[in-house]
Amino acid sequence: MASTSNKQIPTHAVLGVLAFLVSVLFVAMVPFGNNPDEAAHWDNIRLISTTKRLPVFVPPPGRAPLPGNVLSSIQRATGMTELPEGALSRDEAHQPPMFYLLAAILKVLGGDFLVIRLLSAILAGMTVAYCCKWIGTQFGDDFVRPLGAFLCVLPVQAQLGGAVSNDALTHLLCAIIIGEALTVIRSKNVELRALILLGVAITAGLYAKLTVLQLLPWLVIVAAVYKIKTTGLTVKFCSQFAMMLVCVGILTSPMWLRNLSLYADPLARTIYVATGPNFSPADIEKVAGWSHADYIRQVAVRSLASFWYFVHPNTPLSRFAGEPLPFVGIMFVITPALVGIIRAFRDPQNRVNVPLMSALLLVPIVIMPFYYAFISQVFQAQGRYFLPALLPISVLTIVGWKHLSKLQWLAYTPAVILGLLTIKQLLGGGFASQ
Repeated sequence: MASTSNKQIPTHAVLGVLAFLVSVLFVAMVPFGNNPDEAAHWDNIRLISTTKRLPVFVPPPGRAPLPGNVLSSIQRATGMTELPEGALSRDEAHQPPMFYLLAAILKVLGGDFLVIRLLSAILAGMTVAYCCKWIGTQFGDDFVRPLGAFLCVLPVQAQLGGAVSNDALTHLLCAIIIGEALTVIRSKNVELRALILLGVAITAGLYAKLTVLQLLPWLVIVAAVYKIKTTGLTVKFCSQFAMMLVCVGILTSPMWLRNLSLYADPLARTIYVATGPNFSPADIEKVAGWSHADYIRQVAVRSLASFWYFVHPNTPLSRFAGEPLPFVGIMFVITPALVGIIRAFRDPQNRVNVPLMSALLLVPIVIMPFYYAFISQVFQAQGRYFLPALLPISVLTIVGWKHLSKLQWLAYTPAVILGLLTIKQLLGGGFASQ
């Protein structure tokens, strides 16, 4: 009699489940509102579930004034120019609708904010599973477990995976966009199926969060440079790529046209200053006694810190980056990784992976000018805005650590350090540094 062997559960799937469970801890332990803009995200979901339509932004009293034509458009659409006291917040009404529509369906079916948090946890688990499967395909199975351990306990990623927020969906779609884009670009003959999958991922990403737009310049640059350096930039490839992007533009046009009609800007930038108590850099420099160079330095340090862990939003300006210990911890993750990455680029045996590593490294570099333009207009220092680059940053971190030594266990060091920060963040109600 022939015997049948049990199929093993793929490692990336197991790691995805572990990431989901870590995020469930944040679901259970972080008080409501201790996640970024969580109350506003929840109000947006409640508005959609009760009105059965997409909300239109209406500024609360005391916010930055809006252009007259924009205020007139808002009044025509809502009958209001100012949000009544006690009304649900509309500060997230300008956001793309995908996450909120999914969450509103769950709300209509009786789900509360904990159910929506669990939706984010599922998406976070899927993100980790995708990243682990991708690194295994590109770099080998030895990289899968260290990357999975790293991502499971990356504090900001794990906590946003337990939050009422559109971030978890965005991170999943950005990982897919980057991973599938590199598959398409590195293929000698582009398959139609792969190109369609990439187009669908970009379209879905833009309907999740507009920060996905930051990946498009990277996509074009990498596609052009990689093809020129390898198989050549052919007319066929350019036309296929261009047609895919045109289709993305057509599919997302309803969102651009709606924003243009309501806010006189397809990206809704005209209302951003009124979607929260946003201060200008000059305001903060005056209050804190900072020069502009001080402002850039302080924002840069806190942004670096808050990519990895959440700093309490009410941390005084005098110690803006929070406690030194968590920051020292992440430097013990970052610095060896950078040394290892340099070694990886110089390693003759790793030469085949250098173009891929270069493409990954370019993602956060391309995002940086967008972030600089952002912090130059409003006072922000949120490193989570770099999480669309989660896949490249995490992959490069693990590749760097793997090239430090032949000792297999050493690549788990980042997970140990970040695991301690995750525990601190859980016990701190969502903040690792106050």
